[in-house]
Amino acid sequence: MGFRRGDRVKVIDQDITGTVVRYDTGNKCVVLDDARDEWAEEGEEGVLVYRASELEDYELGLDSPAPDEEKLQPPGGSDETGGPGEPG
Repeated sequence: MGFRRGDRVKVIDQDITGTVVRYDTGNKCVVLDDARDEWAEEGEEGVLVYRASELEDYELGLDSPAPDEEKLQPPGGSDETGGPGEPG
């Protein structure tokens, strides 16, 4: 299977997930590890290199937000003020 930059992937049979950021020589993908803060040293990029055959598509679950994901606001701003026509 071919992956593109920006694709979310999981390493087959391992608990490693990340985002494809570029390609390496051969049929290898450079993956920005979601857990890089746990192992990467200061100044280190936090990428791992895998053959495409070692990766599978990874869909985020509702309880698994992407790292550094910004909190999304509902349309119209904060939901603390009530719905349309309701006092805040």
